[in-house]
Amino acid sequence: FQGGSIKNFQDFTQTCKRMFLSENWRSTKEILDYSKNYFLDSTGQRANYEEELKKFSSARKGSIPKVFSTVGHLSKILCLIKENKGKEIGIITRTNKQIIEISKHLDINNIEYTATSSQATSLDARSSTITFIKALISNDPADKVSATFTAFSPYSLKEAFDFSTALAKKDYKQIAKINLGTSDLTRDSLDRLFLEKIYPLCVSKGPEWFTTAVSIRSQIDEYLTVSNPTLEALLDFLAIGEEVEVERSKKAEITLTTVHKAKGREFDIVIALPSSSVHPYSYIDTIVTSIFKSKGIDLQDEIIEESIRVNFVAFTRAKKELNVITDLRHVDDFHWNENLSDLEVDAVTDTNISSVLDYNLTEAYSLFLGGKFTQAEKLLKGEDPWLMERIVSYFNNVDHFSWSSVMTKTDEFLMKNILGVKSYSRKFGAGSGGGTKFGLEVHPAFEKILNNKAKPEDYSDDVKKALKNGLAALKDLEKEYPGLKLVGTEVKVELPLKSLVKYKQDDLIFKGKIDALYKHNSGYLEVDWKSSKNDSDGDVVIYKRQLSVYKKMYSIDKKIPEDEIKTCLIYVALRGNISTGKFGRSRYTGSRDAQVFKTFEKHLQQILEWRKDPKKFIKKFIDIQVNHPLILILQYKLKKELRHRKTKPKKPKSKKS
Repeated sequence: FQGGSIKNFQDFTQTCKRMFLSENWRSTKEILDYSKNYFLDSTGQRANYEEELKKFSSARKGSIPKVFSTVGHLSKILCLIKENKGKEIGIITRTNKQIIEISKHLDINNIEYTATSSQATSLDARSSTITFIKALISNDPADKVSATFTAFSPYSLKEAFDFSTALAKKDYKQIAKINLGTSDLTRDSLDRLFLEKIYPLCVSKGPEWFTTAVSIRSQIDEYLTVSNPTLEALLDFLAIGEEVEVERSKKAEITLTTVHKAKGREFDIVIALPSSSVHPYSYIDTIVTSIFKSKGIDLQDEIIEESIRVNFVAFTRAKKELNVITDLRHVDDFHWNENLSDLEVDAVTDTNISSVLDYNLTEAYSLFLGGKFTQAEKLLKGEDPWLMERIVSYFNNVDHFSWSSVMTKTDEFLMKNILGVKSYSRKFGAGSGGGTKFGLEVHPAFEKILNNKAKPEDYSDDVKKALKNGLAALKDLEKEYPGLKLVGTEVKVELPLKSLVKYKQDDLIFKGKIDALYKHNSGYLEVDWKSSKNDSDGDVVIYKRQLSVYKKMYSIDKKIPEDEIKTCLIYVALRGNISTGKFGRSRYTGSRDAQVFKTFEKHLQQILEWRKDPKKFIKKFIDIQVNHPLILILQYKLKKELRHRKTKPKKPKSKKS
């Protein structure tokens, strides 16, 4: 009953008398005409609903709905809010993910609203709090470094990045200087942690942070009823815990809600962001679809019909005006008759603005709690241009590149290459780094086994399974490549960059490392191990490109014709996003290497252009659209540094004596 499915209701129609509610007392005639015709023209079962909607009308009249085709959904929402100030506005989405994205934008623009789902600030608060707690209980240096980036850390952002760089260099002496305090899995210890550190900061950051902290504390209390608590189990428990919902302002003119929670509600103005029927299709969907098909139910038809019904519900929440925001790809689904709706194609785009929580004040307060009074005062009074200096310094001093350092997304390049945060992901709060740790175990294990220094049986659980999968794949390769013999593992190749791509200077080296190199009767074979959970098409394309680069490097270095070198990508631990016991393998052979290499060269030339002129990198980074709290803060900081540099008075020239 929660979704838009009506199958359960249809079971009653055979025994009940049908009576149609035809007159609508909420919406205008124009809104109802649009909604009714949208539904009838979209459904594949028009005959079933035509009679029911035939007299669906209203005595009230108004303007016809407006459909906006734009890539700047968030900016258009802001425009509509400003145009309808003082009116009751309902922003209606299909998913909670949309709610979080929109709420972050409303927060940034200091707009009051009430929401029926967790807001972006609650999500950030939850992720930061759990990361901090984990660091205080864990002994893992990576966890300690991650926590230095949270609002609870007594360190400045610059210091946090310095710790991250130290971790990348395995400078554990520097990491040992991190002093966040300690805690353990006892009620007394966690009580002190929340009372002395977590609650005070959360109070300063607003009701969402404080309510989220209280919720997490309650969930921890619930978990501690188990007999043998562990950190890993606690984190799992918190990961599936219910997120707290915060009533921001019960009297707010703006309500942010999903369609499901909008049922039975009404608003003067509705801003609808309707859904399409297209959604990712996973293996679990295949299983469920097969089960329903055996019962004579076509789920694909049901999904399409549900989207239509859900959109109909969203449209009919409007009393006076309906605004539909979509994109160019789906505009024809919502504007098909110019008599029923007006169309406006908008060139507006969404821009990232730093959080209204005022990052400087937040960081300064964290320093204050950590006893660093002088640094806190300095942060509030001035602006240390360390970020711009670090970017410029990186490009001035970098002397080599590798495959992993060639990134064209400026946020990834800044975080991973310049600032040393290798664990950075655009999806904020996602993952624990477990996949990376697994990969770091698998690769050295393969090196030992191929060099006869270990056996699969020496390893446990998933690592052993991955090793057996890899060795089985090698057995298959021996049949395809007669005379296959190991040349070496972790084979390092270094070349002057100008010998690899179009580049004239002698100041750069390009480094590569081949996981396993084999020789056979007809040439050479490069093997690359991958421990990813999935072998998606996108990832396979990228990894094949990586091997094409290593192939060209080895060809140049050893003066071997490229056509005598083959490449092979082997996935050894395919287990899917949901654990089902599956642990498979797959294999991909490189092809079209020359063409694939051109893509890499294009990407590398972009990096070289940034090296030549770091200002281009800085501008592109500031303009990039990424909704990640740390990226927003860094963009804000760079803008401040640029403004400070422009307004800084020039030193007067000294007079000659």
